[in-house]
Amino acid sequence: MNAHDEAKIIHRVENNAFSKDELVSYYENIKARGATPRALKAIESRLYKEYPQAARSLFGAKEEYAVEVLTRLSIALKADFDFTANKVENHIKTGGHEISGTAFLCRYLSYKNADNQGAQLTLEQATFDSELLITVDRYQTNAKEHNYRNGVQFGMGQFEAAANLYRQYLEELGIPRRRQAA
Repeated sequence: MNAHDEAKIIHRVENNAFSKDELVSYYENIKARGATPRALKAIESRLYKEYPQAARSLFGAKEEYAVEVLTRLSIALKADFDFTANKVENHIKTGGHEISGTAFLCRYLSYKNADNQGAQLTLEQATFDSELLITVDRYQTNAKEHNYRNGVQFGMGQFEAAANLYRQYLEELGIPRRRQAA
């Protein structure tokens, strides 16, 4: 497929009305004919925006990668720290930005102690086409200067650095260690 064909496909996807079935069929047809990744992504993006159930059936869960990454981190952290005093649940949570529809994806891990001081590590993707970013926050609830989005941001290529900062914040919050970290 040449650049002209790719541009025509993208233009058609962005500017024409398609039913869910038409869009799925169009995706399958151009994929079979060797469409470029950019052309396929244009259809995938539109499906996620307009027909999320169809997109999930065709491409899988949008949160699958984020949940996998956070699950691995959560397992490692639970081996290192005693989270029994956590005032918020010890599992991966769906963030308010995803629930309200202001972000395509928002999943996080968090800890809050008895003094309402907390830390969280969030994976968030503003739109289907945007980069998945990590934000590590340290916060105080029930305080005048409370802002969850005032954290340190990382790209996914810096996940280890983000995880290490989150561990540092957990240590600063005084969470008991199960064992010494390697």
